[in-house]
Amino acid sequence: MLDQYDIYVLPVINPDGYNHTFEEDRMWRKTRSPNDGSECMGTDANRNWNIMWGENGASPLPCSSTYHGASPNSEAEVKGAVAFIEQSPQTFRLFFDMHSYSQYWLKPYGYMANLAVTDPALTELANDGAAAIASVHGTVYSVGTFYELLYAGSGTAQDWAYDVAGIPYSYTLELRDTGEYGFLLPEDQILPTSEETYEGLKAAIRYVMNNP
Repeated sequence: MLDQYDIYVLPVINPDGYNHTFEEDRMWRKTRSPNDGSECMGTDANRNWNIMWGENGASPLPCSSTYHGASPNSEAEVKGAVAFIEQSPQTFRLFFDMHSYSQYWLKPYGYMANLAVTDPALTELANDGAAAIASVHGTVYSVGTFYELLYAGSGTAQDWAYDVAGIPYSYTLELRDTGEYGFLLPEDQILPTSEETYEGLKAAIRYVMNNP
């Protein structure tokens, strides 16, 4: 697998926001950039990508947890990820934006109910991945579009990767659990979550290898 593909992992795209969850607000979601004319800090980085920016499921209000930012790619975190992908000499085939929680394997789109043109292939890969996840600890993932299973969301990483960057297999993974603990997943679930997700990702890569 590694003889055929390079794998790039960005462990945390929002390090300032992540740090803030330890120091001030455990449930903080946004970046920590200031917003002109508002006392409220931060932008939802997963509403800031330049794909249908400012449309369904994103807020124009800086105090909202889904604030889309002052402009597309206004956040350094998003800008850096976009530059890395666009400037890379490599051709990307598979993209994951990983979140918690809900146990969803989400396909494009988030900004509309329509299915992607390549939805059959997107679904086939996602079903393979979900089955691989379930084979480890029995954890069940639902497969569907972001819009269908989660909610409307514009300016998302997944949709940008698929529509703008042209990455043919682009997804959002919502990891454990389904709501019992939600964002406060117990420490003893970290390792099993990692084990099953690892198998799901390997299944996805195998699918891409077999469907170049």
